[in-house]
Amino acid sequence: MRIRPAGSLHLLVGAGAYALGFPDLMVGLDPKNKDKGWDVRIADAWSLFGEYYFDEAGRKWFAGLQAGIQNFRIRNEGLPGAESRYRNLILMPSVGYSWSPFRIPVYIKPWVGIGYTAKVSGNNRIEGAEYNISPILPFATLHMGYVF
Repeated sequence: MRIRPAGSLHLLVGAGAYALGFPDLMVGLDPKNKDKGWDVRIADAWSLFGEYYFDEAGRKWFAGLQAGIQNFRIRNEGLPGAESRYRNLILMPSVGYSWSPFRIPVYIKPWVGIGYTAKVSGNNRIEGAEYNISPILPFATLHMGYVF
C-alpha cells in the first residue's frame, strides 16, 4: 500500500508485505550457488517504500527506495527433507515507470533495482552445504494494481 503525503505532488510512501520463490536463474546469478540444487524462498518479508515521481505521484518515471526485513527458507535437492532459515535486511534503490493504460484506475509498473543485503540471524547452511548470501542482489519485476 502506498499513499501520497498531504501537500506532496511527487512522492508516494508506503509499506508492503510479500513472499517470493527465487527462480533458478536468480539463484544462479551467484556462481557459488549455480547448479548446486538450491531451492530458495522468501517465506515472508516486510518493507517500507518511498517513490519520487518526476511527473505527478503515481505516474510515469520514478526513483524509489526500499528498506526491509526478509525471512528466507532454503532447501537443497541433494538433502531431501532438510531446510534452514535465516533473516536478512535489504536496502534497494530502484527505477521504474508507472503506466495507467485504461479508463479505470489500474496501473502497470515495471521496475528494476539493485539491493544490498546483510544476514542478521539464522543459518544459511544445511548439513555442511552452504548457500552463499551475496550482498548485492539485482532485481526486476512487474507490479499491477488498483488505485483507490
